[in-house]
Amino acid sequence: MESEEQVAQSPSQHAKFRRVYTTHHAAIRDYCFRRLPPADANDATAEVFVVVWRKIDTVPAGDRVLPYLYGIARNTVANARRSHRRRGRLDGRASAQHVEFVEGPEAQVVQRDEARRILGGLEHLSETEQELLRLKAWEQLSNAQIAEAMGISLRAVDSRLTRARKKLARRANLASPLALPRSSEKGGER
Repeated sequence: MESEEQVAQSPSQHAKFRRVYTTHHAAIRDYCFRRLPPADANDATAEVFVVVWRKIDTVPAGDRVLPYLYGIARNTVANARRSHRRRGRLDGRASAQHVEFVEGPEAQVVQRDEARRILGGLEHLSETEQELLRLKAWEQLSNAQIAEAMGISLRAVDSRLTRARKKLARRANLASPLALPRSSEKGGER
């Protein structure tokens, strides 16, 4: 358990946390809700900001804050998914019944056929490919921000996004991988 001295923050640290929270809470909440059931998403969102509170001195400034938060959220969501899978396996063994997957809110909201095919096609991609495409399409991050959030190089983001788009287009029977958001910029900030 942390002592009061470890939890206490200076007024400037408190102000920095409030700025980060106020500015980015909605984006992080939405990120978590697109990846987890509502009860888990709320907990994950709170956990992200607990981490930020504890590490407020290491939170970058300016345009680097949101990718940093997405990196924390990505790890938090992965932990929640692992816990959910473990809980599901345990419940399954205890009740000797098959645990069914419950579709997330994005699948319930989608009305158009192409969107349904894209969601179906995502299931056939690796977790990393899915996360790259979600960060690009749902969170609307630049390739540089994705690289920072995922801890990989910009070149790796560029090539992996291209491969993931093509793979998704094949899996979802899309005419073109252009149905997904792309960066039209070459070099520099993406």
